[in-house]
Amino acid sequence: MAESFVIGIYISLVGMVTGSYFLSFLSRGTFKQTMKGRSKCEHCQQTIQAIDMIPVISYLLLRGKCRFCHQKIPFYFPLIEVITGVLFFLSWYYANHFVDYVMSFLLISMLILLTLTDIRSFRIPNRILLLFSIPLLALRFFVHPITFDLFSLVISLVLLSTLLYACQKEQLGGGDVKLFLLFMLLFGIQSTLLIIAVASSIALLFVFIHPSFRQKYEDSKRMKIPFAPFISIAALIVYFLPYVV
Repeated sequence: MAESFVIGIYISLVGMVTGSYFLSFLSRGTFKQTMKGRSKCEHCQQTIQAIDMIPVISYLLLRGKCRFCHQKIPFYFPLIEVITGVLFFLSWYYANHFVDYVMSFLLISMLILLTLTDIRSFRIPNRILLLFSIPLLALRFFVHPITFDLFSLVISLVLLSTLLYACQKEQLGGGDVKLFLLFMLLFGIQSTLLIIAVASSIALLFVFIHPSFRQKYEDSKRMKIPFAPFISIAALIVYFLPYVV
C-alpha cells in the first residue's frame, strides 16, 4: 500500500513536470528550442532560476509574480501543471498494464499540447498530430486491434464526409477534422460520435455562459473559438468514463 502511494505521488510529479515542459514549448514554439537553454520571463526576458521552476510550489512562493519584474505569471501555468499531474495519476491508477499507461500518457500529452496551441494560435499543428499519432496507432492496432464491420465503415465514411463539409464551410478547422479522424481509428466510430456530441455541448455551454463570448455572439453570428480544448475535455471524459462507472 505504501509503495503504491509513493509510485502514485511520483507519477503525479512527473505529470506536473511534463505539464511545465508543455508550457515551455508553448512559449518557444518547437521541441528543439524547448530543449535548448533556460526558460525566460516573457516580460523582462530574465532567465528563470532553477528554484523558480518547481511546478506549482514556485508559483505559490512567488505569489504568482516574476521574481525580477514582478509581472503576474498567467494563472493557467500552475493549472496546466496540476491538470497534467492529475491525469497522469489517473492513467496510472486505472491502467491494466504498461501498454495502457503508455497509450494514456501519449493521448494526454497530445491533447494538452493541442489545447495550448489552439488557444494561443487557433491552429492544431500537423507536427504534433503526427508525432503522437504514429505511436498511438501502432500500439492500438498491434496490441488492441479494432475490427470494422460494414455498418461501422459506412457510418465512418458518412461522418468523415460531414466533417470535411463542415471544414469546407469554415465551420470546423482542418486540424479538428484530422483529430476526429485519429479518434475514429483509435476509439472507433461510436466513441468518436460521443466525443463530438460532448465537445459540441461543452462548447455551446461555454459560449453562452462566458460573458465575452456571449457578447460576441450577440454582435455577430459568426465567431471564432478554439475547439481543441472542448474536444480534449470530451475525449478524456469518454476515455476515462468506462473506468469510473
